[in-house]
Amino acid sequence: MEKKLEEYAKALKADTLKNQTDVLDLAARLELGAINAYLGVIPAFGSKDLAKVAARLAADETMHFTVLTTTLGRPLPAGALSFGA
Repeated sequence: MEKKLEEYAKALKADTLKNQTDVLDLAARLELGAINAYLGVIPAFGSKDLAKVAARLAADETMHFTVLTTTLGRPLPAGALSFGA
């Protein structure tokens, strides 16, 4: 069910965003959550086509996460298979 904008802002703690770094950090966390959500749902799909779409979306979100993380000057995950765990 759709929430009001204020509810989303509260859930994301938007009132704590004070500068560009805070906004980029929030975006990176949201991208990481999206990556893990897409990867986590793939095994539940009985359709290979749906699984393929979810995997492609996860790859797209991973690109976003990578750009945000490097923009923030943080290292990327060092270990293999670091997403979806």
